[in-house]
Amino acid sequence: MPDFKMESQEAITEAKVLVVGCGALGHPVMQYLVAAGIGHLGLVDFDKIELSNLQRQVLFTENQVGSSKAESAAKRIAQLNGNCTIRYYHEKITAENVEYLFGDYDIVVDCTDNFPTRYLLDDAANTFNKILVYGSIYQYEGQVSVFNGNNKIRYRDLYPHPPEAGTVPDCATGGVFGALAGVIGSIMASEVIKFITKIGECLDGRLLIFDMKNSATHIIKIDNTEKRKSVVEAKEKSNESKSTQKMIKEISANQLKEKLKSNETFSLIDVREEYEYEAFNIGGKLIPMNEIPARFSEIPRDHDVIIHCKAGARSARVIQYLQQEHGFENLYNLQNGLFEW
Repeated sequence: MPDFKMESQEAITEAKVLVVGCGALGHPVMQYLVAAGIGHLGLVDFDKIELSNLQRQVLFTENQVGSSKAESAAKRIAQLNGNCTIRYYHEKITAENVEYLFGDYDIVVDCTDNFPTRYLLDDAANTFNKILVYGSIYQYEGQVSVFNGNNKIRYRDLYPHPPEAGTVPDCATGGVFGALAGVIGSIMASEVIKFITKIGECLDGRLLIFDMKNSATHIIKIDNTEKRKSVVEAKEKSNESKSTQKMIKEISANQLKEKLKSNETFSLIDVREEYEYEAFNIGGKLIPMNEIPARFSEIPRDHDVIIHCKAGARSARVIQYLQQEHGFENLYNLQNGLFEW
């Protein structure tokens, strides 16, 4: 192909790329990177495969439901290219382990679906000088950009502050058109390869917006605002540190089960949707995430309160909101939500 030379393929072979999130966006990203000959690929995801994932997570099959996403994805894509070194990390990326996970890689691909992790990845990419390829999907729209490249534009330049809890539903609650993940994930993979090979003009400091309904594509330039301190570096000095996952106290499923057996006073709040609660619940008080701003006064302040959802992401966002906006100090997030129950 024009502009693609032996040096281009050699650069791809030597590249080290970390994909964070083995869900809908992660599938096309990892497939096309491995097929292109990426030499070293890391996969990070703490989640497990669910039946409802399969309409957009096309590497997985029905008989893999309940298995680790990261491990299952690694085994599947290893069959595409035996020359690619693939490592998987079945763990949640946090402020405590992000430096370790970023250490061996030059490019990080953000295939996550929650705001706390996106801001953490942006801060860490800035701190450790890593290229961050970003993508997101919601219902019929997708976005792609490249951050921390030559233009030094960050995700925080596009979205300076996380949205309030409940204002932006995730894919699990808001839904997503399955094939959209293939479109956006493929563009993300191409941005990684373009950056590595220096072919064409990547989306460094520009945001691509794709509307699936109308097949319309728009590209907007992102302005470089005043450089912000990393939350990873200044988590104890900045109010924004409350958005990092270290500032959220957590409790494991086993610890919660022990509490339920004891006589200890605590409250349990379920922030899932009503239909999820009716299908299965562990006895907590139901306050759906989007109702938290109007009903926060129902949450006690005089004893521990454990908040949970299906996977731990929605409840973490609720806790961030309650801590930042209403000064709660007695909240605990159930690690991995009901997945671990």
